[in-house]
Amino acid sequence: MKGALMSNQIPQRCLGYVRTATEAQATCHNLVQRQEERLRDYAEQQGMTYVGTTIVEGGKQHPATAAAAELVQRKNGQNDFDVLLIVSRDRLSRNWGEATHAVLALEDAGVLVVALDDAGVPQAAASASSDLRVGG
Repeated sequence: MKGALMSNQIPQRCLGYVRTATEAQATCHNLVQRQEERLRDYAEQQGMTYVGTTIVEGGKQHPATAAAAELVQRKNGQNDFDVLLIVSRDRLSRNWGEATHAVLALEDAGVLVVALDDAGVPQAAASASSDLRVGG
């Protein structure tokens, strides 16, 4: 992977990625705010700088591959993040093949993609909220 981080590089700047299926889902139960809070908490625990959050209203109108292309364009232009944080894989895409293509495109651009649930980060530990059921 041409732009991937080398093993001796410690990624410091991360961008949060929040995807919702609909606008209604985004406002329901503060879904966006809860995901963003969880991502920020993780970044802080890891000693990373949280540079912002990208919120994508997804569905078939905006597939993960299109979102990845926009993120690669941002990485190549602004170069303000090294890590993309997502709460869980299904926030990137529910289609495994599409998600895989998106992750590979991001890795080729030098972006490490970290899904908190896949990294073994317990949901309850990431927030003071006892009812945090994000991403599924």
